[in-house]
Amino acid sequence: MNSLVAKHTFYVRNTDNGQGLPGALIEAHIELDNQIIDTIHTVSAQNGEVSLPVPDKGLLFMKGTHLGYHDSTLLLSYTQIASVPEEEKTLWLRPQPIPATIWIKDTITGKPVMNANVSISCDGNLISSARSGSLGEVYIGGFPIDCNVLVSVKHPDYDYKEYKTDIQQIQRDSVCYLRPQHPPGPAPIDCSPQSDGRTKQREPAVRQTYFMGKSQGVFTFKYNTYSQSDRIEIFCGKKKVWEYEGATGMFIGGDKREKISFTTPYIEVVVTGSTAWDYTVFCPE
Repeated sequence: MNSLVAKHTFYVRNTDNGQGLPGALIEAHIELDNQIIDTIHTVSAQNGEVSLPVPDKGLLFMKGTHLGYHDSTLLLSYTQIASVPEEEKTLWLRPQPIPATIWIKDTITGKPVMNANVSISCDGNLISSARSGSLGEVYIGGFPIDCNVLVSVKHPDYDYKEYKTDIQQIQRDSVCYLRPQHPPGPAPIDCSPQSDGRTKQREPAVRQTYFMGKSQGVFTFKYNTYSQSDRIEIFCGKKKVWEYEGATGMFIGGDKREKISFTTPYIEVVVTGSTAWDYTVFCPE
């Protein structure tokens, strides 16, 4: 075997922007008299650099592979390695669009949502616009690997949804959940899975809608009106399902809890009073 006399630096770069590509798989062969006498496997560094021992004779053949890019090869003789400019010691990898499918589903039932209008933008440029199919599927022909993706979803029966993602995240989790359209009024907030989600204010009247994550069930409502009377009402649509008026300060500990049934994915809490109060809408059991 010929001796490997020194290490030289090579480069892996994106053809579109010239930036280094970390994590590219590099396979290097050292050839002499048309025979492979040594093989080296390595990975490009964070800045796209690759350090390899070079032969004192023969040829160095390199191949670079990276998810989302076309493969690239490089062939240099030992006499060229020390003299050629940096550009000629670079594996230039051309971005390859990656196809993907996004699935649109109802967040409560988990069932597919048909005929949702889905727009996909990449770095501010619209690259796809389509309707979801019978299985809730939306096929996107191809994403650049380094694209900043913005997904916008519209459907007359659901709340508008817009979120940022990237192709790696879409490949890991390609489901987009839509919430049923919330009733008119303030934007809904989520029910609280923990005890720190309380609402506390001093206003003459407060109306707040909560998304319960289910279409029906039972949830725990914790409240405290302290030493002066306030009124709290809870509605499912136009139907009042619970009401309290008074001062909880007379009870030991102050906080009270109630189990309340609901029959819509959104509930509305209305508080009337100008004194201190707080409450927590826990998520259904």
